[in-house]
Amino acid sequence: MKKLIYLSTLLLLFTVSCKDVLDEESKDKITADAVFNTPEGLGTAVIALYNLDRDIYRNDSESTVWTSFIRADDLSVTRAGGGVGFARYDNTINASTAQVKLFWSHYYTIIERANKIIMAGENLGLENADVAQAVAEAKCFRARSYFYLFRTYDRIVLNTQATSVDNLERTYTPAQPEDVYALMYADLDFAIKVLSYTPKNIGRFTQGVARHVKAEVALWKKDYTEAALQADEIITKGPYKLLMDPADIFKGANLNHTEAIFVSQWDRAAGGSVGNPTGHRLAKYFVPNYIKQAGIQITEANGGVGWGRTYPNPYLLSLYAANDKRLNSFYKLFWVYDDPGTLPPGKTLGAKVTTTNASVYFDQLYPACFKYVDQWTKLAPDEAQSFKDIIIYRLAETYLIGAEAHMHIGGASDPLAVQYMSKIRERAGLGVFTGQVTENLILDEDARELAFEGQRWYMLKRLGKLVAQIKLYAGDPYVNAVQARTGIKDYHVRWPIPQSEIDNMKGKGDFIQNPGYPQ
Repeated sequence: MKKLIYLSTLLLLFTVSCKDVLDEESKDKITADAVFNTPEGLGTAVIALYNLDRDIYRNDSESTVWTSFIRADDLSVTRAGGGVGFARYDNTINASTAQVKLFWSHYYTIIERANKIIMAGENLGLENADVAQAVAEAKCFRARSYFYLFRTYDRIVLNTQATSVDNLERTYTPAQPEDVYALMYADLDFAIKVLSYTPKNIGRFTQGVARHVKAEVALWKKDYTEAALQADEIITKGPYKLLMDPADIFKGANLNHTEAIFVSQWDRAAGGSVGNPTGHRLAKYFVPNYIKQAGIQITEANGGVGWGRTYPNPYLLSLYAANDKRLNSFYKLFWVYDDPGTLPPGKTLGAKVTTTNASVYFDQLYPACFKYVDQWTKLAPDEAQSFKDIIIYRLAETYLIGAEAHMHIGGASDPLAVQYMSKIRERAGLGVFTGQVTENLILDEDARELAFEGQRWYMLKRLGKLVAQIKLYAGDPYVNAVQARTGIKDYHVRWPIPQSEIDNMKGKGDFIQNPGYPQ
């Protein structure tokens, strides 16, 4: 049983008090005052943030907010589903698009609540270890949230004050990048200083998480010395180790293994009862509708019942050597006849299922990403809900961050850059790497190792390669899914600001819509 406490009801404690309206005596001891005026209360408030953080995977019926970034990169092809415009770069990506608003509001809600914890903790006194712990975790939440917002929208509002009746009226001006970086660095430095590598409970922030996030922020800032420092610290002093076999990384319901640095925790018993939509739906998202084919059993080993939304495209699969262990560990490339009861006439058990119809292939027999397939927590192959953990940061990514940072510092033959790259490739069965580490190699190795884990779109943007890569490789011509290649425009490197936010800020400063989108 996982030790992380699920406290969704405690989110209510972050709302403005109605004491002036209802002056009633509290019948329990969990009040807003108790939460924000005691060390124990702040700890409770921090735990509630972890539950809120999971909403990015479940705040719409198909988990399309988080998967928008996977669909919009150069490694995937999308067949259908809500938010399909992100895969096509069409005019449905606009200031009123649901995912645009949900992403913005999700992270600003976390920031608002983190601000309240931080301010309360500083008032209580950071010399108390429990208070310092709560503030450190809250600052890690705030830094991560601003990092997501800054990378996605470019122009954001920077605020470190909890909202109160005294500061509702504000002037909204886009934050200067140097101010955003300064806040993220300061928050993460505090978290690094206070947090240990051992979490208070499984799934909570650690020094390793804070260092990993700071390494990512530093890469974005082109502060390669800092990125290298943080990656080196994690690799040499952290408790993490690469798993021996890539096939084990995503195997099981509980993914808190030695390679995992930060894992989103999911548990059916703690997270919701049967039928209550509190799980995520990623197990169904990346598997085609093979169930429409006679002769194939509907089993979790085959991926369960999928929705056929988004798949690995030919460009991604072409990047793997035949002997790369990750190819068959992370993806199911084809289906075979394995059901004697429905076997079509003339077909043989064990034979590969094929079709010459591109539409049928796209819908039913396309290769699948198996990183999220769940045969451990689902009650049946057709259940929509999954309570399998989601890995957010893992050591393989840290190695790639370190390789890139050291490459920038010491050149393509930098010993640590080569060593870090070799660690990843050796684990994949490709032998010791002794070549040069280049930006193109890092880009390709990132695809081979981390595809479908949610960071590729950001990496392409950071390297200034998003538009070019999409035009060359997005989608799949064979199934006529190449709309992104002609649809993407230069302004698509950032999302539009939600229209509701533009309306709220109108006349209260100089915050306008991002360039390229209707003003």
